[in-house]
Amino acid sequence: MKRSLFTLEFAKQQTLFAILSLVAVAPVLASASSSPIESHSIANVTVSPTWNGASAVAGTDNAQHLTDGVEYSSWVGDPAQGAVELHWAFVGMRYISEVDITPGCAGSNRTFSEFSRPKQLVLRAGEREVSITLRDRRRTQTVRFDPPLRARRATLTVKTSYPGKHEGICLTEVTYKEQDSLQRVDAATRTLIDRNVSLLGTDDGPQAVVMLEAVGPAAIPALVYSLKTGDFDTQRAALEVFRRLGSSVGSQPLITFWESGPAPELVPLTLGALAATGSLEALKLVSSLIQSEDFDLADAAANASGAFGPAVIPYLAKLLRSDYDDVVERSLRTLSKIKSPAVVQLAAPYVNARFSSWRTAAAKALAGSGSVTALSHLRKLSNDPHPSVRVAIATYADSFPPGEGQAILARLARDDDEAVARRALHNLAKTNNGISHLADYLRADVAPLGNEAIALLAQSRSRLALQIMIDALARGEARFRSALRDGVESYGATGVSALFTASLEDQRLKVDARALLEKFPNLALKLVGPLLERNPTGADLDLVETLGRTRAVGSLQVLDHIFGAGSLSGKIAVVKSWAHYPAAAISSRVFTAMRSSEPLVRRQAAIAASQAGVRAISPLLHAALKDGSIAPEIVVAALGRLKDTSAEDYMIERFRDGDSSMALRLAVLQACKDLQTSSCTRLLFSAANDSNLTVRHEAMLLLGADDRLAQR
Repeated sequence: MKRSLFTLEFAKQQTLFAILSLVAVAPVLASASSSPIESHSIANVTVSPTWNGASAVAGTDNAQHLTDGVEYSSWVGDPAQGAVELHWAFVGMRYISEVDITPGCAGSNRTFSEFSRPKQLVLRAGEREVSITLRDRRRTQTVRFDPPLRARRATLTVKTSYPGKHEGICLTEVTYKEQDSLQRVDAATRTLIDRNVSLLGTDDGPQAVVMLEAVGPAAIPALVYSLKTGDFDTQRAALEVFRRLGSSVGSQPLITFWESGPAPELVPLTLGALAATGSLEALKLVSSLIQSEDFDLADAAANASGAFGPAVIPYLAKLLRSDYDDVVERSLRTLSKIKSPAVVQLAAPYVNARFSSWRTAAAKALAGSGSVTALSHLRKLSNDPHPSVRVAIATYADSFPPGEGQAILARLARDDDEAVARRALHNLAKTNNGISHLADYLRADVAPLGNEAIALLAQSRSRLALQIMIDALARGEARFRSALRDGVESYGATGVSALFTASLEDQRLKVDARALLEKFPNLALKLVGPLLERNPTGADLDLVETLGRTRAVGSLQVLDHIFGAGSLSGKIAVVKSWAHYPAAAISSRVFTAMRSSEPLVRRQAAIAASQAGVRAISPLLHAALKDGSIAPEIVVAALGRLKDTSAEDYMIERFRDGDSSMALRLAVLQACKDLQTSSCTRLLFSAANDSNLTVRHEAMLLLGADDRLAQR
């Protein structure tokens, strides 16, 4: 791959892409006149339901009147049956520079007022959408587009209308126009084209492709020379521009290039570019290659032919009568890329085909046809014995009528074949009705893809999916608990808040809600803090500990409020939660608790202080050993956690004292494990041979033996 010397200049060009696109294309549009797109370049025109009431204007039910160029013939749409819309399908890519609209029944003033007239319309062409406002005048009104609208299809939708005697909305003519001469390019645009064409074989080729696409068919003459260079990278980039442009102007140059014999690697792209032009010559060439003896070429032709749309159907009908199985299969695959009721008649006979690959292709074609007449065939194929056929049905079932498609998907989600079930679940997750079926799937006794179903629910980000996951947690779905928690967590604060709110009413959700709250400290403080402060004496102890685990900024102040309220259980819960905070944050609070008159508070303070690493508490712990204000096993364990070796002799002595409790002896062993001094290590090895089984077991575990060995 060559590196262009124009890289820096092109970077500037890319940065100003939006401006350059308009500046480069605008002179072409401004200086070139436009003419109507001719009838042979229009594949078909379809309209929304026609108004059928009685009126003084005759012949308003024929959509062909919109394109016949006669002022006295009109068409009337019925807004009572939905939006009034007009759909154009063009042959190949068109660059619409103007549209002429004659509103109302324009034959006379009397007919003009008979029906409502369009006022505000929206034109959707390709990826662009343009708002149009018409005057209430009985004359043709022109709307210009700069840059032009690049589209294979255009939809004109009436949004509002001027009132007439009848509610039907009348239109007399709609004419799309394209530039007369795409070759008429000014010097600045020619320079831009030449510069970017020179970049096609370089590292800047992808950006150059984008720029040339923006210029439009005016770039085709320069691209023709690029195809003749013989440089592989340049040819590949030029073919990509041809494919994106999709202009019939490029048909003959591409046919010439094909006849010259492109490199094998360029064959699919060349055929794709030819199909994008939509020309009759390209259609004949590409469709004929489906029966090539070169299977790679034939497959590439089949893949490309779908881009011709319904125009290729007559050619496929002939190919389906072929004596060669591979030709029939490719033709069926091509049918699957075309949305047309005519597909059903051709694909239906293959529902009972001997080869599963034919039935699979027929399933895809029938599903993609968009015709309700295909439903009976699709129902049958959904029970096909071969998994690949059922996968095809599961993949395309979302194109069926909603109720029918989801019923089939719900059944296929429980298919014995994992690929079928997985595909069905993925399609169910796309709509709310489908998501409801996922809830039923999770309730089933056997749901092998339950975790995947939950992941799909989470990806949908819908409120319904969130509620389904919360309901599943409430049912105690132990099989999927981890996945359900992750799914709720993926919703962030919204999901956790919803789960916490539900847990206040349903105790079964308590553990899950509080586990997730710990991952959202600020949210926990926002949700839990007010609840605790409103009733500090009767505070939920689990909520107190949950808030402590979050260590949220401001949480200690809430805990202080509960501690000061005087409830013993509340104080203990607060002190217990201190173990999760840094030593510096709780040091003064621990000293206060150690001086409490409540033994249980002092006990918990010793534990929490040692867990948080408050070393300054050691003197109070030593004092507690002497005065017995805290159980010695608690103090010994706390000193061990604080690595306080000054109590080592006391610990060893108490372990060897026959009158010491079992709890104290075990606490000494744990403290020795924490201290790891030589004396403590000797004690642990000695305890491993102790006459008491419990002591031996604990010592061996602390020394690293597994539980089975320790019990011997």
